[in-house]
Amino acid sequence: MGFWNTTGSFPCKPWHFWHITSSSSMDHRLFHSNSFQIPPASLSVFTILTVLIGLVPYDCLFVPFARWFTGNAAGITCLQRRVIGFMFHIVATIVSALIEMERKAVAADYNLLDQATAVIP
Repeated sequence: MGFWNTTGSFPCKPWHFWHITSSSSMDHRLFHSNSFQIPPASLSVFTILTVLIGLVPYDCLFVPFARWFTGNAAGITCLQRRVIGFMFHIVATIVSALIEMERKAVAADYNLLDQATAVIP
């Protein structure tokens, strides 16, 4: 278990830097307003907010239903929780790959593939 705890989080660390690098090349104005722009490093806050907001329906809706359905005090076992998490991760990876393919296609249409600081429309 210690092996998974120490090495399982390691692959996630480069994603944070990729997230900042990728977000610096996109339009990060709020509602296309020039007066307010979200800094690229602050966009990772939305990931944390999504997790925090998702905890409420999980605790209030899913766990009581799963507890009633399975009879387990925690709702579902740790293994089931991990499998569901892996499935969500696989789906999220597929969706992000499709979005990245579309983003690269748009960048290729505008000849912006080799321009790191260009904003992709």
